[in-house]
Amino acid sequence: MRKILKISTFLLFSLLISAICYAQENEEEKIKPVTIHLVGVQGGVHFPGGDLKDRFGLNGHAGLSYRYKTLNNFLWGIEANIIFGGKIQDTLIVQNLVANDGSIVGTDGLPAGITFLERGYFLGGNVGKLFPVKPSTNLNTGFFVILGGGFLLHKVRIEDDFDTAPQLRAEYTKGYDRLSSGPVLQQFIGYMGLSSNRRSNFFIGVEMLQGFTQSRRSFNFDTRSVDEDQRLDILYGIKLGWMLPIYGKGGSTRYYTD
Repeated sequence: MRKILKISTFLLFSLLISAICYAQENEEEKIKPVTIHLVGVQGGVHFPGGDLKDRFGLNGHAGLSYRYKTLNNFLWGIEANIIFGGKIQDTLIVQNLVANDGSIVGTDGLPAGITFLERGYFLGGNVGKLFPVKPSTNLNTGFFVILGGGFLLHKVRIEDDFDTAPQLRAEYTKGYDRLSSGPVLQQFIGYMGLSSNRRSNFFIGVEMLQGFTQSRRSFNFDTRSVDEDQRLDILYGIKLGWMLPIYGKGGSTRYYTD
């Protein structure tokens, strides 16, 4: 998780430098509103809330996005993100396999090396609006808000590091992995910078997701029961990204004032 935070900090620093460079551009240059296809890579960190905080800790996310900006600065987009983390709060999911000393004994008679990880993904579509901060100079850069929805899935990935625990192999892991999924709502507010020289194109902001999920497993081996609870899984945190703009209609992306 420290690696996730280091990468996020580096990306944030890079985007702040880009923003500073953008602010130093010629104020006399005026950028017309144009249609733009924005293909991007993105990532960040999420804190869990709701029912999710009882299962996982801080996680990272990374993915791809496509967004279309209209002449009126409306934004239409789709995105796909993977979720990954190493902090599992629910340490009792294999309690029925644990010996008196707290370990899971492998076929060699020694404690098995079992690792628990968070894995998942979010797929969604959204619509938003861009509000230029300098309408007199650049109508394609400013603050923007997004509302969207999609599909959220998460589970506990169980890895047998030494391959000595047959009770946690293949199909057996499905009785412990807590696979859950369902529809999700998305809200985002941030800043988008599209420079006139087309070299610095980024966004950064805060995001919140609310997933209405439930278990997708027919039976949990540790509790010997079916989990039919409805869940409210919340994720909130920082998202940032770098975009490749493909300019469309609207004429030249720049002209000069007197």
